[in-house]
Amino acid sequence: MDELASVTCINSTTSKLSPGNYDTLIFTGFGTWSKDSDRHLATVQISVAPDAPYVSILIDGGSLSNVDTKPLPDIPIA
Repeated sequence: MDELASVTCINSTTSKLSPGNYDTLIFTGFGTWSKDSDRHLATVQISVAPDAPYVSILIDGGSLSNVDTKPLPDIPIA
């Protein structure tokens, strides 16, 4: 990623964190890959909420790549 376009920090709907402490990060930006010199839009959402751990990565709005991963319950979330 060579250009960060947006960053948002939020809490999940069940968060018990105090104001100013967040459990979800969302960011978008533009960049290129070593095998492709075209610029692509990446949108990433990461939640470390204990009851809602989740990672979503969309490249070009999901038309090029779409990864949605809910970690298994026994994988520790930092």
